[in-house]
Parts: sequence; C-alpha cells; structure tokens
Amino acid sequence: MRNHHAASWIAMVMTLLAGADRARADGAPEARVPCATATVELDGRVTDAEWSDAAVVSDLRLRGTKQRLQPRTRFYLKHENNHLLVGVRCFERDPAYPRASRRDPTDLLTADDAVQVIIGTANRLAVAPEILKVGGYPGAMDERGPRPDHYYAFTVNAAGSRSRTYNEGTLRRPLFEAAARRTEGAWTVEMRIPFASAGIDEPTAEPLYANLYRFRPPEMAGWHSRSFGGYVPMPFGTLRILPKGRESDRTVETIDDEIAEDSAAPPLSVKLGWYPLARRVAADVTGPKRLEEAAISLQMKGVPSKHAAMAADGRARVILDVPPESELPAEAELVVTTPEGNVIHREVCALTPVERPEWLGTEVAKQYVAHRVPKPWTPPTVSDNVVRLEHARLTFGSHGFFESVSGAAGELLAGQGEIVLRKEGREVTLAPDFTKFSRRAASVRIDTALRFDGGTVELRADVDYDGFTICKLRVRDLPPEKIETLSVRIPLRKANARFVHRFHVQGTRALTGAGWEGDAGPAWVGGQDAGLAFNFDVDPFLSVDRRRQIEVIEEKAQSWLRINLVDAPGQVVDEDHVFRFFLLPTPTKEPSIRKDGFFHTSMGGWFENWSDYQGYPDLAKLPQVRKRADAAHAKGLPFILYFNMMLAENAPGFARHRPELIIPPGLMWYKREYNPGKGIPCWVCCPRGPYGDLLLHGMSKLTEEGDIDGVYMDGTSLAWDCDNPAHAPCAGTKLSWDEEPLTPLVATRNFVKRIRGIFDVKGEPMLVAHNGGGLQIETLSLCDVFYEGEQLSDVRYARGYRLPLHKAAVGYSGRPWGFRTDLIANMIRPRYMMAYAALHDVEIARDDEDLETAIYGDFQDDATSYHPYWRAQPHIRLEDGEVLVSYYLRPGSAMLIVSNLTWDHQDVVLNVRDLFPDQALTKAVNVERREPVAIDRGRVSMRIPRHRFVALRIEPGAAANTSKQPATDSTFPAPATGIDRYIPDQWRLNTDTPGVTVEDDVNLGNARRGPKLASTLHHDVAEARLRVPLGRTLTVRLLVQASGRLGLKLGATKIVVDGGRMKFDGLDPWNEGRTLSPEWRRGVAEEIVFSVDNGVLNAAWAGQPLAVNVSVAVPKDGYGLSLWTWAGDWFAFDVLEISGRPTSLFERAGTHPVR
Repeated sequence: MRNHHAASWIAMVMTLLAGADRARADGAPEARVPCATATVELDGRVTDAEWSDAAVVSDLRLRGTKQRLQPRTRFYLKHENNHLLVGVRCFERDPAYPRASRRDPTDLLTADDAVQVIIGTANRLAVAPEILKVGGYPGAMDERGPRPDHYYAFTVNAAGSRSRTYNEGTLRRPLFEAAARRTEGAWTVEMRIPFASAGIDEPTAEPLYANLYRFRPPEMAGWHSRSFGGYVPMPFGTLRILPKGRESDRTVETIDDEIAEDSAAPPLSVKLGWYPLARRVAADVTGPKRLEEAAISLQMKGVPSKHAAMAADGRARVILDVPPESELPAEAELVVTTPEGNVIHREVCALTPVERPEWLGTEVAKQYVAHRVPKPWTPPTVSDNVVRLEHARLTFGSHGFFESVSGAAGELLAGQGEIVLRKEGREVTLAPDFTKFSRRAASVRIDTALRFDGGTVELRADVDYDGFTICKLRVRDLPPEKIETLSVRIPLRKANARFVHRFHVQGTRALTGAGWEGDAGPAWVGGQDAGLAFNFDVDPFLSVDRRRQIEVIEEKAQSWLRINLVDAPGQVVDEDHVFRFFLLPTPTKEPSIRKDGFFHTSMGGWFENWSDYQGYPDLAKLPQVRKRADAAHAKGLPFILYFNMMLAENAPGFARHRPELIIPPGLMWYKREYNPGKGIPCWVCCPRGPYGDLLLHGMSKLTEEGDIDGVYMDGTSLAWDCDNPAHAPCAGTKLSWDEEPLTPLVATRNFVKRIRGIFDVKGEPMLVAHNGGGLQIETLSLCDVFYEGEQLSDVRYARGYRLPLHKAAVGYSGRPWGFRTDLIANMIRPRYMMAYAALHDVEIARDDEDLETAIYGDFQDDATSYHPYWRAQPHIRLEDGEVLVSYYLRPGSAMLIVSNLTWDHQDVVLNVRDLFPDQALTKAVNVERREPVAIDRGRVSMRIPRHRFVALRIEPGAAANTSKQPATDSTFPAPATGIDRYIPDQWRLNTDTPGVTVEDDVNLGNARRGPKLASTLHHDVAEARLRVPLGRTLTVRLLVQASGRLGLKLGATKIVVDGGRMKFDGLDPWNEGRTLSPEWRRGVAEEIVFSVDNGVLNAAWAGQPLAVNVSVAVPKDGYGLSLWTWAGDWFAFDVLEISGRPTSLFERAGTHPVR
C-alpha cells in the first residue's frame, strides 16, 4: 500500500517554492552567443545547415534538482545584431507527446508542451539586491531579490502559439516570430526575437540575464534549474552576445545521449528509536534491491512482536506500541533477516521512562472533533437525498456523489458526479442498487451501491458540517486485473469553472476553452463565487500517466472535473482495493461584506514576541495577557495571540522531547527576531503529535485565564508533510473500508476543529491563518481570516510585476472560499494593491485605513447589496473605457470601485442612471481625492491612469459644486538658488529650544565647514531649517556628518535614519519609484544629493542610490528643507549646492514594458 499523501505534494510544492538550490554545483550558467553566419528560414525546421554556427545549450535539468530531463533538449542560439535567433530540438520517445492547443497570447502556454526563452536587463544602480528576512517558510530567510529589473519570457508551444510576458505578467502582443513543427522522434521550434521587444538597444554592450526552459507537463526543466516561486525569485544565467568576428568563442554544451544511472547499491541503513511520550519503538530500514522481502521484526518481552517486509523500493518501517501496563525501563530488539534466512542486523533499543508533561494527551475541546459543531455552522440535517448545511444544500445523485450544490452563489454543478469504469474494452453501465443516509452528531454518511455485469461498485461519503466530504470507493467481485480504467467525473456549470487552483495562492490558472490537465495533488475548479476542491492524504492514484491524472474538460454547456484513478489494466492488484479522496464544495461559509477580519482585532502591541520562546504557549505571561485583553475589550476589539508551527530550541521541554515534536529530519526555517532569545533557531513541529497537545493545552489556559478571543496561526493550520513515527497519523496508514484511521489531513482538521472549539465555548471564534501562500481549503475552511500577500514583495518579483486578475480573484479573495482575506500590501505600494483588493471586497494592511474606511464604512450591513464585476450589473453600464467595476448599493447611496488594470490610461464613461432611477443623479465624489465629480445626464466621465482605481460615491440629491477652482499662481515665492556654501542668515537653527546646542564653523574635511547641532536625551529635536523655499525644479547637495539618528525633510517627504535603518514617509501614495537603504557611516561626512523635476525625486547618499524616480507632492508654496536629530545625537552640515536645475543622478532606463 502506497502512503504517498497530499501533504507530501504540499511539501514538494513548498520545496520547489523554496530556494533549496540543488541545481548544478557550478552556480549560474553562462553561454556565449555568436553572430549568425548562416541564414535561417523561419519554418520550424531546425537543420544543421541553418544552425551549425549557433551556440548550443543542452544541459537542461528538472526544476530544483540535478536530474537531467529525459528525453533530451537542445537550444541553438545566435543573433543577427537586432534579433536573437533561437532553434530548439525537443527529442521525444512517447507517442502521446507533444500535446498542445492553439492559444491566445495571453493564455498560459506552459500548460502545454512548450519552450521558453527569458532575457532581461537591470537598471544600472550600484546597490545590492534586497534581502527577504520574513522567515517561517521555505526560501523566506536571507533570500536575495531578483537581479534583473526587467525580464521578458518568449514562449512557443508545440502548436506554434506564441506569448510574451513582462516580469511574469501577461502582455497582449508577442512581438516576435516563431514556427513549430513535428518530426520523427522530436518536435522543433524556431524563434526570431527582436532585442527591442525586451527593451534592449545594444545587446552586445553587457551580459543579458537569461534562462531557457522546456515544459513537458507535468515536468519543467531549465538551463538554470534552481527552484523559484513563493518567496523565491526566478533564477537567471547569463547570455553574452558576441560581436561579429568572435564566432569561435561560442558555447557548445555536449552531454552523453544516455544518462548513466548510479549503479552503486545503497548500503543497509537502520534508524531505531524510542519515543517515550508516544510509548512506541520505531525502526526505519533502507537497503539494496537484493534485500527485497527481507524480514524486519521488533521484539519486546511480554509484547507481541511486530513484523514488516522490505518493499521493492528498498524501504521498510516497523512500529511497536508499548502498552501502558508494560513496566519501564525495558529493551526492544530489532532483527533484520535476509530472504535466505540470514540475520544481517541486530540492534537493541533501551526503553527508558520520562516524566509525562501535564499537557500531554489533553482532552481540550475533543468533543468538537465529531460531536459538537462550532459557530457559524449547525449540525447537518437529512431529507430524502438532500443534506442541508448551514450555508449550502447538497443533493446526492444515484452514483453517491453530489448532484446539486446550491448556496448563496446559486447552483455550482451541471449534473451529478459519476463513476466511470471500463472492463473488457468498454465502459460498463452502473445501475443503482441502494443508497442509505445515516445522520451523526456533526456529519452525515451516505452509502451507495451500483451494480454492473460482473460486480458491484460501492461508494461511501462522510459529509462534515462544513461540506468536507471523505469519499471511499471500491470495486467488488470483479477480479482486480480486469479493471482497465476507473475515473470519477463531476460536471460544473461554466460560470463555476473559470479557474483551476493548485495549493499556492499564486497557483491559479484561467480556463480559456482548451481545458487543463495535471498530476496528482490538490486541485480546485471554480469561479469568483464558488468551486469544488479535490484532495487526498493517502494517495488514491494507481494511474501512471501523470500528465492526465486530473483533468478539466471544457464543453460548450459544462466543464468536467475528471479524476483518473486507474488508466491501464494491471494497476489494481488487491481485491476490494480502497480508493479514498476528499471533495469540498466552496464557499464553506456564507460570504459576508462585513469587515470584521484580522485588521479589526487587537494583539495589544505584541506579535510573535508575546511569548519569550518562539511559538511556545508562555503561560508565565498570563497576567500581561489578561491586562492587554482587558484593554482590547474596552475598545470593543477581539484580542488574539500569535502562534506558529515552530518552536524555539530554547523553549521549555523542546530539547527533552525534540524527536517527538519536530518534523524529521529537522527544518530550521526561522531565527527569532525579538528579544529575549533573538537569533535562537526555531524548528518546524507537527501538530499531529505531542506538539498539538502542547498548543491546545496552552490556548485553552490562555482563553480561560487570559480572556483571549482567538489566535493568529502562522502556518499552524497547514497539513505539513511529516513521517515522524511518533505521530500515529504521520507514521503510514493502510486503508480499510470499515475503519476510518487518522490520516495527516484529517488529523490536522481535527486539530483545527479543537482550536475553534476552544473559542466557540467562549463566544465568537477568531482564527486568523497565515500560511506563507499555502491555500489549503480543507483546513482553512475552519478559519475566519486568511492573511496573505507576503510573496508579492520586491524580493520575489521585479517591480514591474502586476498581479494577474485571475490570481487576485482566487488566491487573494476570500469570496470563493468563505473566509475573509486580508492582504499584506507588498506589490509596489498599498494603493496599487487596492486596485485589485477593492474590486474583490478585500481589505489591505492598514497603510490606507482612512481610505478603506471611507470606501467600505457605510456599505457592509444587511441593507447593502454587492455587485462585483463578474456578475450581472443592472444598475450601471460601461459605455467607454477598458475597466472593471464592482459596486455596493444601499438606499440613498452607492459606492463604485472602478479599476484600470491595463498598461494604458483609460478614459471612462459610466452610465449610472439606474442606480437611483426615480431620483436625480447630481452628486458624486472621488473618495480618494475628496473631489466632486460631475454627473452629466446620468453619466460619469473620468480618466484613470494605468493600474489605478477610483472609488466613486454617488448619492441622489442637490447639485454638488463641481465648478473648477480658480487656478493657483504657478509662480513660487522667489526660491533659494545659486547657493554653494552654508550661509547662516539663510538657516534657522532652533538653539533657543532647551537641550539644543550649536557649535559654529566645524571642520567637515575637504575645506568644508558648517554648524554642528547637538540634542539632549529626553528633550526636543535639534533642527536646522532653510528659511526660503525651493522651486519646483531643484538640486540640493549637502555634506552631512551625523553621530546616529538623523532626519531630513524635503517638502512633505521625510527620510529618517534610526538604528541604522532608513525610513521614508510622506510619499505620493501612487508612487512607483524605489526607495533604498544605502550603507551609511556614523560620524563620517557624506554627500547627500536631492534632485526634483516635475514631482519626481531622485536622491543619492554617499554615491549610493537613495530614491529612484519617486513621486512626491509639489507644494504650492515651494519645497521646504530641514535636517534634525534627537535623543542625544548630533549632526553637522555644509551646503555644496542649492540650484534651480535638476541633476541626472541615474542612467535613464528604457520604457517598460515594451508593448
């Protein structure tokens, strides 16, 4: 029985998303690309005559591994000055490959057999890449940002379709030529890529960032095969475009046609351990192929022995549970015997007792596993073939699967789910025999039998109160070898089959008519309002065609989710083989527009630092917890505490019980960022073992005595992959029909159920989940809030990245799932995230709290109706402009969110007459700018810049004053200009403030002198302020020496240096430029340069970039300038230049994206 489960699929994904670079040891590759000497006719034929002069790259490896892709691939690269020429020969042995469809340029071509060329450039800024120090998830510690600022992917699939992306976002025009062709034993592609289509003017000037990929679903292989995704940026090698005359320097990679496998047999390896908290002894044995069927036995006096046989993969596990009545200390013996009867290993394990912690085996909230239902759900009821849940009505069809799922979003399905069985070359007819419904305290069981000529198919479905359904399927009486194929297919309505989602928040793909296919793992098919999730935690797939284990088949009237469990005869070996998987219709709670998520709770100024030990329920803090909980409650806010899936290695009991707490062999994903214990390594633990008891016991105490209302769970709710033999759900499970053993995902659900139960007893639970991007609905269903967005940072993506709409609609919107999603605004700036978030009724981190309150404040009660862009909108009509509109409507007012997600400015005309058809529409307000907007004969007209949104409040009533304000005088008071030294009369030094002292004429070096201002601890700041304003266009160059803390202010923009960190404030909320934190030296005079031109600030500190193309407000009275320090620090300065002309600090980058 295979025990590969869905949690290991999660581990695989998270590892691929991690930066665990197991690619070639020699680092990032480099290729030298020659100038073409042979002409290429772009017909898809890759011939020696046309490509023998090219560089050759052939060492492609599977993503995140050292393993080379088989069959082989060869890329041929050369250039024609203005064009990169690429030929690709994809060798193929499987007649089922290649498989590809004709697709639009904005479609995802990499879902097919495809090849991809990525080239990029970097802005020339002398600054190191940013470093991510989030921690807690793979790749989130010390991960450096991407090197190129602008990169384009040119993709061609085997059907000849082309696409081009910019910084991993779609573009509408490919802007390159390509042809594909199928040949004997291969398929080939030729590409002619203008360097200009990637914004490259002089390709030979400097190396290009590059990567080469072949997609052979479900595999992806790359030239630089380092994993990426999640928190980890895309990897890049280097292309050097050689000038004419250096053709002999071209790269030619050669590898053997066949890759020799390592023939060395692994040695016998034995890991024997005693786990005293679980009272079990476990042995993991691995060895060479010749030991297949070797006998492994664990023996203990007075206890029945346990036995296992070495499997074909050279592994065996045997576990012996020590009964409570057995006295300790004792011994257990492991014996390994060859098939020939020779003992080749014997080992004794000492079983010593340990003191059992008080939290071990806690009974806290255990009744919520199967007997009690927490709010907001109610116990399921049954009527005929209908199971009624609090949020949905599930009707079961004759095959025992859902026939109808209806809820707030309407009907999900287009018919009943079906079992498809083939034998003797034909699909058999399945006739209903019986269906039996059995109601339990918190769930319903449905048993179904279907007859066919030669046997019976049985299905058992256990439906939990949130709709989570455990399905068991078996074929009886038919000899296993006669089962040729076995599938499950479920039809969905087209409106609810727009996307496929796979685990990670960024793992959403749009369905565009060509369908989808993928390998075993979690999959959700749905739309913006609802969907159906499939998952498992004991692998049900015996099928070997990994590409098509899960399919979405799009038809005109419906779309099918098809699960192919068996795809050839001989795959089923055991009689009555049990196939077990999970189905979950979403949303699992009725969506609400009420804003009551994480941002409306209190953590009392704490985060993970509330506990002195990372992740540990620190009950010594109970008095402080209660005090902060009382303060939060006095403000009407729920009080929650932080937990995660790790423990600091200095946490009480960790060292003693480490083997039974951690996920082996040990994952150190974080070092604590707070004192006490700053820098202490923290280890990922599994809540399906004693660690879960520790958390449940602690949370219960904190609720009862500390009066907390919920928890923030940083990874705690995910069913992480774990094979710790001390944890029964993780140790490996053989399924049976009549027993329901605890398996990893089900056990994790039970753990989260109990957490919810702790707070359900108290009142309204508040469970906030943050999972590093892991969207596992089977456990998230039990949570109230999903808090995500970290992975959208500048470290993972270059700044030109814009979130595709379908990813926003699924991964970053809670509506199709039933929880609130609160966003961490990491993409460019919060306002840019709001262009997506507000369209989907989502809040973002509190940077824009006032604006969000103005938008949502009056539109979240029962009197408000919500009309998002994907539904019918009877009250408005878009007459011009390419925008999306979602709106809220209540008696007397409406709120419209109008988002421009294109790369162009949009001139928008909206007909809003039917919002209030019986009243005059004369009043509209742009909520962000607080400006009136004219309504002319029921129409609103406005211009929206690219990737921005407008929130428009419309009310019937008296005419608003929309007349233009008188133009302000564009002439500033005479600005300061032409200054090249410090002149005392031009500056105000606040020496009259207590605690501030000044020393005149301090030597700053290089014949520069100026004042030195000093502050005093616990007194006001020491400040120097320029008395006259600066003009709209300016350059300021200062020589500044500071002992520590320092502030600079130019207009409304502030730069504060404190504790070695630089922080900007007062920027334009729509700023797209970059602020950086260059290195600075205490007590050393450094030159600081500011240049402003038409509201765009560029700045440098000691020759390092400080601000690049940053948007700043233009004050009508001119830019003020000041410097200050505080808390006992001092600074001295001189003026090198103040002028009315801008200074070009950085080389101008080209316009991106090229469209």
